[in-house]
Amino acid sequence: MSNDGEIKLHLEVLGATLRRLRTDRGHSLVDVANGTGLSTSFLSLVENGRSDISTGRLYRVAHFLGVGLADLLDMEPPRGPHVVRASERRPVEFPGDSVTVFPLSDDRGSLAMGPTYTVLEPGGGAPDLPIIEGTEHVAFVIAGSLEVGLASGRTFTLDAGDSVYLTAEDQPRHTRNVGAGRAELLWVFSPPVLRGAAQPGEPGRSPR
Repeated sequence: MSNDGEIKLHLEVLGATLRRLRTDRGHSLVDVANGTGLSTSFLSLVENGRSDISTGRLYRVAHFLGVGLADLLDMEPPRGPHVVRASERRPVEFPGDSVTVFPLSDDRGSLAMGPTYTVLEPGGGAPDLPIIEGTEHVAFVIAGSLEVGLASGRTFTLDAGDSVYLTAEDQPRHTRNVGAGRAELLWVFSPPVLRGAAQPGEPGRSPR
């Protein structure tokens, strides 16, 4: 990556971090502007990665947000494609019985999708999935048969090789393995909704 590209990436990561810290603390841009003496237009440019910021000004923002300047300056932005080796996959908590969900990406906040490899043992499923407004889904059945029920009341079955795209209006309410063997899926959420992979040794949902 060129120097200009690296600088742009650092500015984008810094801006996204400042915006997250500000919103997590319940502050508006006006609050930060009033507390630091900087203009809201300048702060907006910084948060969107479109302007550099001097160390002195960054210190004022960091002090207002209650974080250390060194923490912000030492940030390492994610670089390049993120490879998840099969041996490194860890399951996440998921509402269901005999269901194992493995994220196929990291927890990078800038990602637009949350791809997962999902395994349902015979008879397993998620009977009461939460409704997450604004989320779209794509499911591709690698093996087995999957029943999908929507919030609208419609229910259908997908077999190996079948796929479905669910818009934000078609929220899934339940899934169930209706085949004799294990069901394996590629399921993608957009935006990502799964975070916090379980660590080795935790009770769980590792496939048999």
